[in-house]
Amino acid sequence: MSLPIFGYFYRFLCIGVLCMAAVGCMPEDGFRRYAGAVGPDLYSKQTVANTALLNAYTESICTQAGLASGGQCAIRTTTDWKNFVDMGLYDIDQRCDSFLDGLYYKAKTSDSILAQVADTGSFSAAVLDATSSSVPSIKIVAAAFGLAENTFRNTNKTLLEALDATTVKSLVFRRQHDIKQEIYGTTVWNKPQALHALRTYLRVCMPFAIEMEANAVLTTAQRTDEPGKSYITFDSNNAPLGGGAKVNEGRIRPRPPVKSWASVNTSGIPIDLPTAKAIQKALCFPDTAPVGKPQANGEYGAQTEAALKIFKAANARKYDLKEWRDIKVVLDTSDLGVLRDSKDCGVEQKNYLERHLSTDSTFNKALTVFLRKKYGAEIPDNASLDALRKYIVKYKTDPKVSPKISSDPDGMFLDQITPDFYNLFSGFSS
Repeated sequence: MSLPIFGYFYRFLCIGVLCMAAVGCMPEDGFRRYAGAVGPDLYSKQTVANTALLNAYTESICTQAGLASGGQCAIRTTTDWKNFVDMGLYDIDQRCDSFLDGLYYKAKTSDSILAQVADTGSFSAAVLDATSSSVPSIKIVAAAFGLAENTFRNTNKTLLEALDATTVKSLVFRRQHDIKQEIYGTTVWNKPQALHALRTYLRVCMPFAIEMEANAVLTTAQRTDEPGKSYITFDSNNAPLGGGAKVNEGRIRPRPPVKSWASVNTSGIPIDLPTAKAIQKALCFPDTAPVGKPQANGEYGAQTEAALKIFKAANARKYDLKEWRDIKVVLDTSDLGVLRDSKDCGVEQKNYLERHLSTDSTFNKALTVFLRKKYGAEIPDNASLDALRKYIVKYKTDPKVSPKISSDPDGMFLDQITPDFYNLFSGFSS
């Protein structure tokens, strides 16, 4: 008859082993149920939650990359998007390295875990035998430890687990290098394209993708003695197409180059947000303005580019240049120095040409004479530029006037003096 203390011992031992076996049978978090498949509906309950998580991830990467302003992403140029993607790749590399290190540790410790299970089983059998336990009790404990060992082996039978950990690392690092080269060879234009690039790079380190890569390499090598071709690629020009679909490259329209501060800046001095706003204020953009009107918000757009063309013409003293819209905007060190040193515009000045002309004593007189020839006594003597603006608008919108003077973009120059308009009256003095 066995002692009571040992009877309790092997009962608790059996319960513990059975619990371990049951836990080993539970699926890992990475396994998805069939109920979680895509399904026929575009919208799912997870859409809102996923959007919130995606926004949080984007803000986190922006902050790490130094692209956040006022708690929000301030991405305006392709250079900003490149920095965003670079930071995202670094973030994914960290997570992937942690996963690969865990895989390596798991591979190195699996044999010792199995050995420990076997040793514990042997020890339990010896204790039960020493306490003269019944044969059924000994068989139950042996069966429990056998189940635990088989469960552990069964949950480690995937191709990923069968591969040597260093081989997995080598395979992942090679594919990461290839995908990075594809991403770096592409100009990222917007958020969807940036996230698509990061998602593609992330796939390289996902377990199913590693197994797919390994299977492609092994299968192709057996047949052709050449490495298999990966199915994970990043191509921003063409969306993935199914089956044997092909793209008619002749119908692909090239994207126009995106204009930005970085694209026109040749000075080597970065134009940050405060500098961009200071430049716009030197161009006579107000701090606040109605929607669609020029505003010193730091954003580079068509209005800023047009104002910089007038700056280039005025700074070169080509006040009456009719072809000023053909000027190519390039800001060198000298241009940035002039703009940064310029004080805020006066009350009456709305562009850089008007800043220059305000110092010319004959300017107002010539403009008055020109408009008086068209509108006669309506034009008062010694009128200020602001008082004459309504007549400038009247002249530019008159359908009978020739040549026509454009006020684009977005009508920003409708009541302003531009080089082509100044060309009409620069010779008037009486």
